[in-house]
Amino acid sequence: MKRIFTIGLFALTLLFGTTTAQAQEKYKVMDEVIKAEAQDLQKILDLDNEQTALVARTIFARAKSLDDVETNSKMNEKEKTEMKAKIEMNFKSRMTDILDENQFAQYSAYQAKKKSKEK
Repeated sequence: MKRIFTIGLFALTLLFGTTTAQAQEKYKVMDEVIKAEAQDLQKILDLDNEQTALVARTIFARAKSLDDVETNSKMNEKEKTEMKAKIEMNFKSRMTDILDENQFAQYSAYQAKKKSKEK
C-alpha cells in the first residue's frame, strides 16, 4: 500500500512539474519577444532605459493576462470579453503614465501599423 501511494505521489509530482515547466518555457519565449519589441520601441519612440523597462513589463503583463484569460476554462465568452476589455483599458492607462503624449501617439501608430501587417 505504501509503495502504491509513493508511486502515485511520484506520478502526480511528475505531471505537475511538467506542466509548470511548459508554462515557464512559454512565458520565457513571450518575455524574449517582448524585450526585442521594447528595444525596437526604444529606438522608434526615443525612450530612455527606465521607460523601456517599464514598457516591456507592461506589455508582458498585458500579454500574460490575456493569455491567462484565454486559457481559463471556467470563464464563459462574455466574461472573457469583459475581462479582456478591462486588461486593455488598464494597459492603455499604464502606457499613458509611462509615455508622454507624443510618444503615446507614435506608439498607437506603431500598433496600428503592426496590426495591419498581421492581417
